[in-house]
Amino acid sequence: MPPSMMRLASAAAILALSSSVQAASKYILEKTYDYNNFFYNFGYAHSPDPSHGFVDYIHPPDSNKFAYVTQNLTIRLGVDSENKYSTTSGGRKSVRMESGDTFTHGLFVANFSHLPAPACGAWPAFWMYGPDWPNNGEIDIYESWNNATYNQVTIHTSGGSKCTLADDPSKFTGKVLSYNCDNTIDNPPTQYPGTGCSIEEATGSAAATSPFANPNGGIYAVEWTEDHIKVWSWTHDSSGLPTDIGSGNPDPSRWGLPRSALSSTLTSAATVPATTLARALPP
Repeated sequence: MPPSMMRLASAAAILALSSSVQAASKYILEKTYDYNNFFYNFGYAHSPDPSHGFVDYIHPPDSNKFAYVTQNLTIRLGVDSENKYSTTSGGRKSVRMESGDTFTHGLFVANFSHLPAPACGAWPAFWMYGPDWPNNGEIDIYESWNNATYNQVTIHTSGGSKCTLADDPSKFTGKVLSYNCDNTIDNPPTQYPGTGCSIEEATGSAAATSPFANPNGGIYAVEWTEDHIKVWSWTHDSSGLPTDIGSGNPDPSRWGLPRSALSSTLTSAATVPATTLARALPP
């Protein structure tokens, strides 16, 4: 199995609040990314890795082995898992895909048919970021690295944001790992610059319900409004998977507690500007 590989089934759906039903938190489908249009809407980043990973981001035609539509009509994004690389080389070949569209608020649903197992050197991620990264915010929906055994949902805000996460089990089910969303905070040993406020997606018996590293993938959903950012996740066979998740009018107010929640009632307010979807897959 490649050390860091994701497959997207129906890819991502972007939904916007209907003005006529906004009070009920219902959405209407605005855009879908799937095998028909993914590679027309997502571009290849091939600049040096901003996180200084051992990776060489490539683009077509060299990337065609690592980013393509499969025979099952899923979208495969992966890395070179066949060759060995010297530490003096430019890094392992990989792809980093970024959407050309930007969004401010909405419901974002991603359906993965495969998520990679932990492995030394792996760094799979599905995330959103503001302009002039990292100065204008970041939402890490799915992120793990090396042999870590869990997903970290993390919010990064710009310096001086005064956004601090409250540990309130009545609002979300995950475990708080770090509290201050300010990306510049240096407060060892609990928090260092670049940490942000982070929640472990699922712990204890709940870990079995997380799609993390599931070879059959799962679904991640993010609701981003003026008031909050919430993240849910389910395996495809989960009894808790909402019946309306694949409809054109899902209602997250009926989905139960999210894995992670950042809101004006749980923090001091912070603003995340227009955001670009990104799938970054270093080796």
